[in-house]
Amino acid sequence: MPPPPDISRRQFLKLAGVALGATLPEGLERLIVWGAGKGLTSPGVSDELVLKTLQLSEKASNSENPNFRPITEIINEAVDNYLTKKRNKVSYARGPSYRDKYYYADATQQIANSSLLPTLPSDFIHQLTHQFPSEAFFAYVSSDTPFGQFANLITSGSGFEARFKASHSQLFGEDGRIKDYDNYFPSVDKTIKAEIQDTREYVENMRKDSNKPVSASMVLEYFLEKNNGNLAQSVFDTALFLKFMARNNPETGSGTSEFNETWIKENIQDEYQGPSYSNPSEGESLINLVGKPYHSWNLVSLLQFFPVELIQAGGVYRQAITFKDQGLGKTRSDLQTLSNLRKIEELLMTFSQ
Repeated sequence: MPPPPDISRRQFLKLAGVALGATLPEGLERLIVWGAGKGLTSPGVSDELVLKTLQLSEKASNSENPNFRPITEIINEAVDNYLTKKRNKVSYARGPSYRDKYYYADATQQIANSSLLPTLPSDFIHQLTHQFPSEAFFAYVSSDTPFGQFANLITSGSGFEARFKASHSQLFGEDGRIKDYDNYFPSVDKTIKAEIQDTREYVENMRKDSNKPVSASMVLEYFLEKNNGNLAQSVFDTALFLKFMARNNPETGSGTSEFNETWIKENIQDEYQGPSYSNPSEGESLINLVGKPYHSWNLVSLLQFFPVELIQAGGVYRQAITFKDQGLGKTRSDLQTLSNLRKIEELLMTFSQ
């Protein structure tokens, strides 16, 4: 199959918009991947791609949440509350696996040159992910796959991992790798289960005190205290906790559904765009909607590992191939966060050391 044609930015965005409104033919799916790659080298392409798809999602019924708050506002609120109580410094640092957009532009070009683009977009993406440095790769895997056990929260760059390593140093060698597997998994299960239960209890108590669901700012503030003001770890922990509580049983670590729908609806404030999970419309999937909080925080957590352009490109591609299951209304939440990602990054970097 020949490479995508050399089209203008306007033509690409028009075609991408059409692609989001129907089942994706292979050619258009490849075109979106190609446009995503262009976004790494051409200023504004990834921003326009996100904007175009966001505008489409805004047309979906019930996609406007009157209780929406920008992630920047939520982060600022958490940091302000933390500093008022603790007066410790808040810091944000990208992980050692972070690479800028030029690294990924080069990787994309090398893959394209080696095979005139693989036959399927999925093949191209598979090859690109294997160019991710180790920590970034595992963060990507964590963001893209379901959790099946407590150990899945031990992810590079997270506070869960840092705290576990600090309290169980005897299980690791000097190189940081596990050396005692017999005791590792039982220790992880016990420790992470206790952390999940503690965080859950904190959220439930805050909800009882205020008689309303808790903002993610309170969850982020909680993890800022656990991580001594490390904002990168705390954002990641917020994403991991919200994902776990939306998709897993906090008693066993395995997947579940009915508990998660009820718990998120009762305890976590819906401050994200898209149909409301607090009062869902007929025909909306509640199990999909309660994923809105962790989806948004997951995108923000990836800023520790990847440039904005790559997250935007990957996010739009993911929405393009899954929107038929999720619906454009649900997609609105992710696209809103993707459209604000540069502003979120600018805010986070004000806390960089």
